[in-house]
Amino acid sequence: ERYNMKVGFLASAYGAGPRKLSRTLGITEQEAEEFQALLKSTFPKAFAWGDQQLQQVVQKGFTTTVLGRRRLFDLSGYSGKEISKRFSREARNTPVQGTGADILKRAKCMYYRWANDSGYSDSYICISAHDELVVAAQPDDAEMILFQLTSAMREAMLEMCPDVKPLV
Repeated sequence: ERYNMKVGFLASAYGAGPRKLSRTLGITEQEAEEFQALLKSTFPKAFAWGDQQLQQVVQKGFTTTVLGRRRLFDLSGYSGKEISKRFSREARNTPVQGTGADILKRAKCMYYRWANDSGYSDSYICISAHDELVVAAQPDDAEMILFQLTSAMREAMLEMCPDVKPLV
């Protein structure tokens, strides 16, 4: 049930229609329409934001992250509803994933500054993927490093998205 809710929400938020959602979740199109209507009435701001991102792609040909980095879309050969259908997911996904990448880069910089200033310069980030960081360090330093890295991620999130509560 949790899986279906997560997949159903993300698919709907990124622009999947009832037909796509019904195939993805193994439900009828009618059930998918009802599910999407419930989501849109429960989270109207999230869906309005996604629609704004798509509208920006249609009007300007790009989306942006919170820091203003742009992703350009080649709309040549597409018009009207073709643009909406073809670029719906990317228009909504790019600002989210791009902003996440911006936050993670900022957190890494904050962590490295702390590590170098605090005598933990022998620790280093060895894996960075999506919203996760893996740090190689001395076992005795693990708790302090975890605390500092978590703090850096929270602070970076709050700098860029002050109205969003971070879950770290």
